Amino acid sequence: MVSANSRMIVVVFTVFIIGALVGVANVRTSVDATALFAPGTRIIRDYEWLESRIGASVPVEVVINFEPGSRTNIAGQMDLVRKVHAQVAQIERINGVMSAASFLPEPRNESSTAANLSDYVVNRKLQQSRRMFDDLNYFHGSDQRQSWRVTGRVFATQGVGYAVIRDRISTQINALLPNVNGEGREDGVSVYVSGMMPLIDDVQVTILKDLQWSLLTAFVLIGVAISLILRSLRMAAMVTILNTLPVLLVFGLMGITSVPIDIGTMMTAGVAMGIAVDDTVHFLCFFRSRVSATGDSESAVRESMKICGAAMLKTTFICAAAMLVFAVSSFVPTRQFGLMMAVILVTAVICDLICLPALLILRARQQPHPVSSAAFAQRPTQPAVHM
Repeated sequence: MVSANSRMIVVVFTVFIIGALVGVANVRTSVDATALFAPGTRIIRDYEWLESRIGASVPVEVVINFEPGSRTNIAGQMDLVRKVHAQVAQIERINGVMSAASFLPEPRNESSTAANLSDYVVNRKLQQSRRMFDDLNYFHGSDQRQSWRVTGRVFATQGVGYAVIRDRISTQINALLPNVNGEGREDGVSVYVSGMMPLIDDVQVTILKDLQWSLLTAFVLIGVAISLILRSLRMAAMVTILNTLPVLLVFGLMGITSVPIDIGTMMTAGVAMGIAVDDTVHFLCFFRSRVSATGDSESAVRESMKICGAAMLKTTFICAAAMLVFAVSSFVPTRQFGLMMAVILVTAVICDLICLPALLILRARQQPHPVSSAAFAQRPTQPAVHM
């Protein structure tokens, strides 16, 4: 079957590769804290109970820094804190904002003389209240800078993209204070958007980028190692492509179906590829030995599938079954790791037993392998007839 349809098999697998590349370009990550656990687990129920009765639990922080060179007094600093507080409260998906302004009365519109007197009184009262704000962790003063904290709260159980929330806050602050950014401005004011979940989101994106580079490095190193083992650049390229294909197919399918990648799935590609490459090398080494012995590539492919195929199927079944043990875990990254490993291993053995033989047969038909001297050496010699 493989021999008769080798060209069609290669075409189909090529189409799969192109489709997988399109899907991989749409892969996205997920940092939803509740998505790390299966629905109905105790921690999810606790989150839902707390947030339904108390409020949003995930903090997104805005830190306003006033450098030593800033000419803004503490009343002016509090005025800026109020403005940032109001802007953060207007952002969609922010459910509740806390800052030092939450504990102070709203400023009143007064005449210029009364306003100056009010500023003096407010400034003095704020100076006396700095210790209280410091204890509440909404203010911190040092010789380097004075910092004020504004905390917005987001629901953990609503699947919010925390990087999106952070970007919205940054946009609002830039609209309010166009000259303020991470580097500060002339009056020594700088504003930063931070928080644990936005930080984890950045970590996830960094891990994904590092994963891409590590996979690329692994593919190159595998290609170099195979070229040294088999002493053939074409074979090395073939092995590299075949061991890339299962990873591309699975991750491409996740991208097409909009299934997010978490920490567990990120680790599967390199681990599964390292296991799958053993079967490919096993198949190619046996194929090479049979070609050297018989000089017939197609019969060598059939023998390789018959002898190596059984061993490859058994090892894949054992490894995939071992990985599926993790599929019952309530911790989603562990469960995803086990499922993805099993799927990639099964996909890899399908590639090795269908696509690899088809490629070898096409290569043999385009460049027929000459009968080697080893094949002649194994033939029985006829005794010479003496006249």
